[in-house]
Amino acid sequence: MPPELQERQRRRKIALACEPCRERKARCDGGKPICSTCRRRSLDLEQCVYKAGNARTACSDDYTKTLHERIRKLEQACISHGIDITTLEATEPGRHSPLEKRSSSAHESGSVDAPGMMEPPPVQLPSPYSCMSMEHSVEPRRVTAMGTIFAEDHLEDTPDHVEDDFYGSSSAVSFLKEAYSAMNPPPSRAEPSSLFRNHQQALPVPERSPFADFDKFLLPPRPFADHLIQIYFSRVHYLYPVFHRPAFEHAYQTLWRPATAADADAAANRFRGVGLGSSPGADARTIVFHGALNSMFALACNYADLTPAEKARGIEVFLLRSRQYFGIDLLDQNNLGVVQTLLLCGLVMQGTPFPDRCWNAVGIACRIAQGLGLHMEAARQPGNATLEKEIRRRTWQGCVIVDTLVSMTYGRPTVAACLAVNDLLPRPQSMSETDAEKVRLQFNSQSFKLSLVLEDILCKIYQPWRNRHQNERLRSSGAAAAAAADGMPSLDTIVELDTQLDEFERAVPRFLSWQSASPSEGLLAPEDPKTIAIQKHVLQARFLYVRLILHRPFLTKLSAAFAKPRQEPELGEPAPRHSPDKGLRAPFTTECARVCVDAASQLITLVNGSYQTDTSGAWWWNSLYACAAGLVLIVCRMYPPLWARLDHAAVAASWEHCQEILKSIANVSVSARKSLDLLRKIDRAVTQLQTAREPSGEQIDPSLCADVTRSWSSLEDIDVSLLLDPDPMSLFRGWEMPGFESFNP
Repeated sequence: MPPELQERQRRRKIALACEPCRERKARCDGGKPICSTCRRRSLDLEQCVYKAGNARTACSDDYTKTLHERIRKLEQACISHGIDITTLEATEPGRHSPLEKRSSSAHESGSVDAPGMMEPPPVQLPSPYSCMSMEHSVEPRRVTAMGTIFAEDHLEDTPDHVEDDFYGSSSAVSFLKEAYSAMNPPPSRAEPSSLFRNHQQALPVPERSPFADFDKFLLPPRPFADHLIQIYFSRVHYLYPVFHRPAFEHAYQTLWRPATAADADAAANRFRGVGLGSSPGADARTIVFHGALNSMFALACNYADLTPAEKARGIEVFLLRSRQYFGIDLLDQNNLGVVQTLLLCGLVMQGTPFPDRCWNAVGIACRIAQGLGLHMEAARQPGNATLEKEIRRRTWQGCVIVDTLVSMTYGRPTVAACLAVNDLLPRPQSMSETDAEKVRLQFNSQSFKLSLVLEDILCKIYQPWRNRHQNERLRSSGAAAAAAADGMPSLDTIVELDTQLDEFERAVPRFLSWQSASPSEGLLAPEDPKTIAIQKHVLQARFLYVRLILHRPFLTKLSAAFAKPRQEPELGEPAPRHSPDKGLRAPFTTECARVCVDAASQLITLVNGSYQTDTSGAWWWNSLYACAAGLVLIVCRMYPPLWARLDHAAVAASWEHCQEILKSIANVSVSARKSLDLLRKIDRAVTQLQTAREPSGEQIDPSLCADVTRSWSSLEDIDVSLLLDPDPMSLFRGWEMPGFESFNP
């Protein structure tokens, strides 16, 4: 038999036969659109059909569909929890999971492991911090979170290498550098250490696309956005010029039009290191820039020509949009733009009922600024551009100003401890700003100087880091024996701080001074009169309020004893009041209280004349000023010797203006209405106490005072004496727009 006949030709197997061949049980080669068997039988194309209806293929298809559906659900769950699904895939070429390696080896060997013969590889669950690993960090850090260092590389500071991060003398990094410098001879630095070399030689991470977060970058219509930006620069920017305006405007324009490569390179070189608007890290393609942009939109809505409901809606929309940028990803950037963005966020939060968010945003901004060494700018090597130095200086001054104001408002310690360092730095001479821009930026320098005085007042008078409760604070040790006895600051301290305020007032430039008869002197641009008018009003109001809080402790001390008689714990009978101050201290304390009342009257007059104009400051500051000054005008009537020295008609007129201010602001703030009602209630109670005084004016009928106290039995009622010390303004915090009560972004 021939060999070719000995081997039978093996039938080629196919996955699926057509329906005619399946019915006839004939051989089918699986050809499409018609198999060879059907072609020989002269069947039409419509008759040679393939159906995947058998049990085996149907089961396989259902299983595949189930797996795909499960994958889609898992991806949606990851996205909803903020986990980037791209980080779950292998980013290095040739890298496979243990399960993939096992499947590949099994396929190549042609065998499958029996069940139970090998333990399944551990499955690594996705972590929310997977995108924050050292390999995937925005910029690899050479220092750990505990202040230690990875390797000896860059331990020696050289002129061509200046670290952006700042580590003080108490850190382990500083100690290592000192020890490294003391080594003789120093070790060779030709080859980096193995640990850091391995880190440097790791496989490169694919560069993140600049449009990866395009779904987060929402913008309002161009005309409305331009209008809000114009409002921001005319009403807010020159009160807090924490970023470089030309750099921001250039980046803002690139949002609406494409930029050429040459233009992008020129802007990167021109604005390098100035924060918002600069590249890398804070240009128009980053969450840093868009977080700041939406905060600016929200601030501008407060001054836009909109109804109260439209303002509230606009602020809510932009706050919600900006909120998605303030997270770990923003903090991981760790650059100057992040500090500027967080400061803008803190300014926005001042007009909301979320004091913790305002406090935390400003505090984090100051911490990042200190980490970047902004408070020690003089210690940096002289290799940076003048523009970068100036913007870093202005940003740190903005941190000090906002942090001090927020600390004053909340009665808490400041975060920026090294305040006076940058104040000693001379202003760079080769500036890129025009002469008109220099004039507008003078306000920032004056505001910074006033903040330094305010910080001294908070530290020496209010001491917010000490015991919280009044009795404990009175028992604490003071600077002098007399101060320790009654919890009051020494006379020398008051005179020193009041002298600093007088010197500041005399040193204010003429175009910003409220004592100058020619406010337009030195202005170089048509838009300057309005800008300078706003700055002048804000600076004067801030100065008067600082003087008010400087002398307020004396007013509260003198009036507290007349609010209600003290009760002896054993007998429950009225006890005699503290004997009045004697000697030089008696007229001194009375005069300080009078200065406090005078500052309150001037502050109300200033706010009343401008709060309805386009040269006024933020409405939440006007609310605070009116509430604080109004409370001073009420409290001063409790102390007869002081009340006898005041102009009763002027005090009454100022009190009426205070009510008008709060009544007007109540249209945009629910808390302003509540504060006005509370002040009126306190005013009625004080009026009853005044009426109950005997003709001598030195005593109050104890029975009437007890009746007044008992009449305030509900929780919302407040004892007059409790308003006086230590922090009466805690009752008037939390200014909000209508509808913010239910708004919790």
